[in-house]
Order: sequence, then structure tokens, then C-alpha cells
Amino acid sequence: MDELIPAGSTPLDWDGPMEGLHKQISFMLLMSSILLALVIGNFSQISYLILVFLFVILTMQITVWSAFKRKSKTALIPAMFNLLLSVVLFSLVSIYFISLGISTGDLFYLLIGIITLFTTMSAWRRLGVLRDPVYQAWYNGYKIDLNLMSLSTETVVSCINCESILAIEISKFSINLECPTCNKPLVSEETRFELMEEE
Repeated sequence: MDELIPAGSTPLDWDGPMEGLHKQISFMLLMSSILLALVIGNFSQISYLILVFLFVILTMQITVWSAFKRKSKTALIPAMFNLLLSVVLFSLVSIYFISLGISTGDLFYLLIGIITLFTTMSAWRRLGVLRDPVYQAWYNGYKIDLNLMSLSTETVVSCINCESILAIEISKFSINLECPTCNKPLVSEETRFELMEEE
């Protein structure tokens, strides 16, 4: 057997890091749909039309999530649109709650604003993964062999911050290397600290 298969999975089911990314994005789509429903639901007492709008949006988002989870080829673009809508909505909600928390001095509103801000950043990172050509090729059913992508002088890595998939020349890799997508370090602070302790 050329490669190891994780326990409990079959060789046909295992796609390594791409499958993990897909599950993360699928979970993010579901959670953003629920959060979107909660946010819009708070305005339902204003008008009956808002409830109808909420039902339509939630039905569309759950349909997109279900199709994306099954890797339907037609669900990739709607999933991107879904995450983009979530980013816009959550950034507006975050700004609203942070400003409300600062103006009233209420820590609860400030906390909701900060949590929504983190949700916004997470959705933005997942949107970047959906736009990645390697991920799109895998999603559309092309077999991505990460070992073949790793040439003798390169290795394939994933950024710990924005989850971009990168090909790095092994000879140029250092603990100070930054991701070209998000300009943040590719090596975490904990790993740097451990490596410096070993030296």
C-alpha cells in the first residue's frame, strides 16, 4: 500500500486536507445561516414581510448548504455568494453592536460585536479558500495528488491563518516566512518558541 488511509475510512473517501477544509466550510455555511436567521429574526416584530423574507433566505441558504455538503457542482458559486452575504451582514452587525456597546457602555453588546467580528473574519477566510483554484479543482471532482504537486524542491503547505494552499521551495523555507496571501507568518508563535528552545 503506497499511502496510509485513516482508520474508519475507505481509500475512495479519503482526500486528505481538502476533505477537512470542505467540512470546515460546510460547517461555516450552516452556522452562518443560523446566525443570519437569528439576526433577521430580531427584526421580525417590525413587519410580517421580514418573517417572509427570513423564511425565503433561510430556505435558500439551507438548500445551498445541503448541495455544497454533497459537493454538487452547481453549489460552489452560490456557496461563495452565501459567504459573501454573511461577511457583509456580519460586518454591519458587528459595527452596530460595537458602536452600541461603546456608546452605552454595555459590555454585552460589545461582546456580541466582537464575536460577530470574529465570525466575519472566519467567513472571509473561508471565502478565500472557496476561490482557491486547487480547492475548486478538487471540489469539481478532479483528483488532486498532493504528492505529485510536491516537486523535489517544493512542498505543499496550508497557511495557518488564511488556509491558503501554497507551494513553498524547501530551500527558502524559514520560520520567518510569511504567507503571500495574508502577509502573516506561516509558522505559529508556539512552534517558533519550541524551535528556538531546541536550538
